[in-house]
Amino acid sequence: MLKTKGIAVTILTGVLGGCATVPREAGFGDVQKSVAERTGHWVQWRGRSADDAAVDQRVLSLLQ
Repeated sequence: MLKTKGIAVTILTGVLGGCATVPREAGFGDVQKSVAERTGHWVQWRGRSADDAAVDQRVLSLLQ
């Protein structure tokens, strides 16, 4: 029983640890390129910049 729990904890730790190392923007470059090629529009990852706040305000005004 104790050996089984130890194996389960080891596997779970490995799985969770592997997920934690994936970069936030993994694969986004491919998506960005595909959208630009298909639509002619440029997309970017949303962050916490002044530009993002301005976009939020513009979207809110359009929705009102």
